[in-house]
Amino acid sequence: MILIVISSIISTSLILYITFKPFNFATYINLIDKANQDKIKQHKYDTPKTGGIVLFILSTQIFLIYFFLNNTSKEIISIYLIISSFFIIGLIDDYINFSALGRLVSLSIFCCLSLYLSDALIIQEIYFDTLNKKIEINSFDFVFTVFCIIALQNAFNFADGSNGNLLTIALTILAVLLFIKLSIILIVLTLVILLLLISNVKNFIFLGNNGSSIISCIIAISIIIYNKEYYYYLSGEKILILLLLPGIDMIRVTFIRIYNNKNPFIGDRNHFHHIVFDNIKTIYWIPFYFFFIITLFVLSSYIEAYLVLFFQLFFYFYLLKKYN
Repeated sequence: MILIVISSIISTSLILYITFKPFNFATYINLIDKANQDKIKQHKYDTPKTGGIVLFILSTQIFLIYFFLNNTSKEIISIYLIISSFFIIGLIDDYINFSALGRLVSLSIFCCLSLYLSDALIIQEIYFDTLNKKIEINSFDFVFTVFCIIALQNAFNFADGSNGNLLTIALTILAVLLFIKLSIILIVLTLVILLLLISNVKNFIFLGNNGSSIISCIIAISIIIYNKEYYYYLSGEKILILLLLPGIDMIRVTFIRIYNNKNPFIGDRNHFHHIVFDNIKTIYWIPFYFFFIITLFVLSSYIEAYLVLFFQLFFYFYLLKKYN
């Protein structure tokens, strides 16, 4: 127990220090996002890209608690392996600018290794409200799970282009999961995400690729676990409600780049969050998005979920047309 207390104090101190006083630490490890490097980045000051390190420290502390309690099952090791690998690959990408193909291949390999170690995270079936039945994935479950995790990583990577956007998406999803079932781990994670959001909005800290990667992995794992245990409350349609805006924006931007004969993995300012945040202040968008998605999620329990999804799509394209 004493080891848990000591490690928790150290972890908490590091998390608070890196979140609110990140510059010295980021300078020491040379993880600074330089201002005005290109037309996509519009921040005026050099900013630490250490947001993912905060979440990695938290993930490691949670793993250590399980370890000290002699409860490190294959499932726990598998979860920590995939979270760590996503963070490390994202961190390497921040330093040497991985090629898109190299990043995707590396993430896929470690994703496969983690799922091979334990099948607890493999999506074997999905419950749909509209059909009122479970659809079994059967022999494609392993590939389907890898695809979902990697697709979410890409969607979150695309969404991480304006301060507060990705963290608001993550915070909203965690709030919904906590509404379904309280969890000490998710409560702590939500508080840390909230701290990062405050620091990110104030331009104290950026997530970096290490941050967007580890957040995508943590959210993917959380959704998979909750879907398995509480499938009726987190059906396939409800998961789409939570992920539709970042997901459809990734598809739209990728299609436009390919149509214009551009590399789909080279950034631009055609993302939904760029267009909206150029017209709506972040301080207004963050609470609006939070309550908007939660309201739609709750409504999907009383009206047909596909109607909610259609409304989301309409809202998405309406804002694009209005502000683009």
